[in-house]
Amino acid sequence: MMILKDIAESKIKFLKTVVVSIINLAIGITASIIGPTLLDLQIAINSTLQKTGFIVPVKAFGYLVGCLSGCFLPEKSDRQPYLICCSVMMSVVVALIPLNRTLITLIVNVFFLGLFVGFLDLGVNSFILQLWGKKCAPYIQFATFFYGIGGLSAPLLTEPFLLPIYFEKNGNDSVKHQYTPNDLKLNTPYDALAIFLILAIILFTLIYYFFDDKLDHEKYEETNNENDEMSSKLKTMVIIIHAVLLKLWLGSSATFGVYLTPFAVKSQMNLSKSTGAFMVSLFYGTMTVFKIPAAFLMRFISIRLFIIIELTFSLVSSLILLCFGQYFELALWIATTMMGLGNSSLYAPVIAYVQNYIHLKNYIISIGLVGICLGEFLFQFVVAKFIDQEPAIFIFVSVFCNAAACFVFVLLEFVCRLGRR
Repeated sequence: MMILKDIAESKIKFLKTVVVSIINLAIGITASIIGPTLLDLQIAINSTLQKTGFIVPVKAFGYLVGCLSGCFLPEKSDRQPYLICCSVMMSVVVALIPLNRTLITLIVNVFFLGLFVGFLDLGVNSFILQLWGKKCAPYIQFATFFYGIGGLSAPLLTEPFLLPIYFEKNGNDSVKHQYTPNDLKLNTPYDALAIFLILAIILFTLIYYFFDDKLDHEKYEETNNENDEMSSKLKTMVIIIHAVLLKLWLGSSATFGVYLTPFAVKSQMNLSKSTGAFMVSLFYGTMTVFKIPAAFLMRFISIRLFIIIELTFSLVSSLILLCFGQYFELALWIATTMMGLGNSSLYAPVIAYVQNYIHLKNYIISIGLVGICLGEFLFQFVVAKFIDQEPAIFIFVSVFCNAAACFVFVLLEFVCRLGRR
């Protein structure tokens, strides 16, 4: 009810939150569109999957650079012009991706895509924090809901335009001998994404121009003295540990979404790309559908218990993958569903948990996002290097990340409780 009261009292703020969440939807599409189209991008540049797969960690590296660049924005500056400019640049870069015909140009293109996505992702979260201050958690959850819708939409958007390619059971890659770049149909989904983003930018710009309300920076910067009892050393530890937790949890989630289709195709089951794309849709769809009941569930149970439930789903899913994921298609479907449940609400609960112990400032959100993109870069780099010859690396990375995330959360709980004594 408090949320409804805040919305009623701040209609323009909520309207801007909705529109910026639509931009976050485009970020979600961008994050998941590379995975289902990776094998077709391989055809476009006439390269191996191992080499083509490096565009994924390159995108994560660009995301890291974008997040770090965003940290230099003045704390009290208006985020809206930056969001508009960055969104325009991202739409241009997205439209150029299927036009690349060499590995070098594709890498450069994807790097700038990651750069603008990183800057924009930081800007969206920072803008919501700037709008709502200490009440930002449910609105960040609202924005991540739209992100999940984007992740769900991307595989469904691309599936009709994927070439029906299959691999031999011995693992030999015959893609470049069957098709040429002229056979590709990737322009349609990528152009549709660019047009959608342009429309969202136009809507956001109109609201910014006609309904510009001056943000109350003094209110935005107000602190809660109850959260200032922890020593500076323990605060630093909490910030670092929470960034590591996000790195493991969300980094592995992004890697799972990107490489699920290549794993399904390259594993011993030799599934089709369409099946892999539908599995990605199931993953993001489960994440998205569960976000709404998760928001209500957090009203009845503690944030700590909610995070434990999410971690348990993720860990059990990884164990199913480890035991059965390479051999049984049903097991892969079940593990994908459970992984989606375990990754449905990650960012907002962790932020809310940390906010219970320390005052949440803009730079803390930035550090968390940097941790996420470091995780994406590291884990996707490892998977990209070995998945062509050893598809099981996809499973090993998932098991490691989720087991380590459980340990790191226990450590975070210990440090936070220590700071309250």
